[in-house]
Amino acid sequence: YGCLDSATIDIIEYDEIIINYDSIKHVSCYNGNDGYISVSNSGGVSPYSYFWIPTNETTNQISDLYALPYIIEVTDLVNCVVVDTIDLYELTEPLQTISSVINIVSCFEGDDGNLSNFTIGGMPPYDYVWINENSDTVSTDEDAIGIPAGTYTVFVSDSYNCGPAFDSIILNSNSEIEIEIVNIIDNICFRGDLGELTIDVSGGVPHYFISLLDEDDNTTTSWSTTFPNLPSSTYMVWVTDTTNKCVSDTINLEIREPGRIQILNNNIENLSCYMSEDGVINLSFLSGTPPYNYVVEYDNMIIAQSQVNDSFMPFDLEDLSVGEYYISVTDFNSCPSVDTVLSVSEPDEIVADFETLSDFGRKTFFFEAENTSVGGQMYYWDFGNDSTLITSSQEIIKMQFTNQGEYNVFMIAHDTALGHQCNDTTDMTVIQIEGYDVYNVFTPNNDGKNDVFYFNDWMLSIYVEIFNRWGERIYHWNNVNSGWDGKSYSGRHVEEGVYFYRLEATGEDGTLFEEKGSITLIR
Repeated sequence: YGCLDSATIDIIEYDEIIINYDSIKHVSCYNGNDGYISVSNSGGVSPYSYFWIPTNETTNQISDLYALPYIIEVTDLVNCVVVDTIDLYELTEPLQTISSVINIVSCFEGDDGNLSNFTIGGMPPYDYVWINENSDTVSTDEDAIGIPAGTYTVFVSDSYNCGPAFDSIILNSNSEIEIEIVNIIDNICFRGDLGELTIDVSGGVPHYFISLLDEDDNTTTSWSTTFPNLPSSTYMVWVTDTTNKCVSDTINLEIREPGRIQILNNNIENLSCYMSEDGVINLSFLSGTPPYNYVVEYDNMIIAQSQVNDSFMPFDLEDLSVGEYYISVTDFNSCPSVDTVLSVSEPDEIVADFETLSDFGRKTFFFEAENTSVGGQMYYWDFGNDSTLITSSQEIIKMQFTNQGEYNVFMIAHDTALGHQCNDTTDMTVIQIEGYDVYNVFTPNNDGKNDVFYFNDWMLSIYVEIFNRWGERIYHWNNVNSGWDGKSYSGRHVEEGVYFYRLEATGEDGTLFEEKGSITLIR
């Protein structure tokens, strides 16, 4: 065999495939995926095919890329292959944000809290959004200023719109200022100023400035939690803490007191009669704190003092004279009353009196008197001769006396409004002496009754003769205190019958009397 042949072969070598990077966009954000690569080719034999690792994409451009190395294989028509690697990297550091409290909220339910934010990474400048727990936006600044207590979240984005990074933080406030009433001491006397208030304060920022306002708008302030020497009043108390910005709620309270001790004049019974010393004052006490001690003064002298155990417990001051009574009272706490002056009065004096216009006369005498009494309304007269008279005016009183003798005229003055116990009495003796009374029958039988014939008269001198019916004088006497006992001069009892007398006498005023008459003697 050994045959040979020959031919000419041309070996063609194509140009090298060149990868041209038309566009490369690195990743904007940490852990982002906005990378982009776009390539074109020259050399080799088109058309080209592409394969990307690790995305397994087969186009000349890929997007949504993370920061990774990307391998591209380009194959041309004749299966020539070229491989290249390109690294995409992140343009920024991780976006990190942290929040902190600049100022907590000074006062409970206040709104002066401040939060700050510190952000690194990403690409400044940053955008901020602060929201509260209700998802309300409270600030779009780096720091949130003037906000109340609560939980806040800040969202931060950079200029590449990377993020948002976020952070949550709790903003606290000082606790509420609370007032607790520890003790209230009321005043023990009306209009006293020994009341006391003690409180306890918590919350806020110590130390505390305490204010107390009374009902007259007077304000007392103190660093102390005890207020002594308080008058009775309603009060409002509030507390300001050391920030001088935080104020507590107002608490209303009262420092109480007993009422003023009152002396109740339930009744006054004035004197029933002039100077009778039977006045009565009925008293009781009210308010203050029982028991009560009282003192009664009259004419600058203490006339009564005692204790009453309860309010509205009436008692009597008895046997009182006319005048003013000063009553003072202290209660259990030695609180005084307002001294009271009570007056006991008396009726006008009833004075029975009369003036006689005549009190001396002869037989058949007319007595006259003028009623000069004061204070009476009715007048009772007793003339001593079984005659009486009641009058209601002060007219001239007249009375006829027909028998000789001594009469006691008695008059009572009476006021119907006061009663008989206030009556006043006066009397006088009326003497009738002129003239005489003749008893012309007598019985001298020694029975003690009408045994002697005599003249019941008021005479200075007297001379009497007794004659029988024949004109013989059988007896006489000349003593004003004597009489005839029915015997003759010899002492013999004369017979029953009619006898005759002759009288000669001189009255006390010097008047001469001469009289003749008869008398009957009966045994």
